[in-house]
Amino acid sequence: MIILRSILFTLLFYLNLAILLIVAIPTLVMPRWAIIGLAKVWGHISLWLLRAVCGIGVEWRGLEKIPPGGLLVAR
Repeated sequence: MIILRSILFTLLFYLNLAILLIVAIPTLVMPRWAIIGLAKVWGHISLWLLRAVCGIGVEWRGLEKIPPGGLLVAR
């Protein structure tokens, strides 16, 4: 069953990606916020597919520790 769900997720993920790439073509001449908005939509749909198809949830920890404004992370 895991293999079937994995294959279904992969097919839906790439179908979603192909559709969003076609939709994203006009954003090449639009402002930056349009591209970022479309990227957020792609991320939300991908996370929803993980939850709906594979039963995998995402937990975000430590968001309250990120300071507001710009951030530079160096290693």
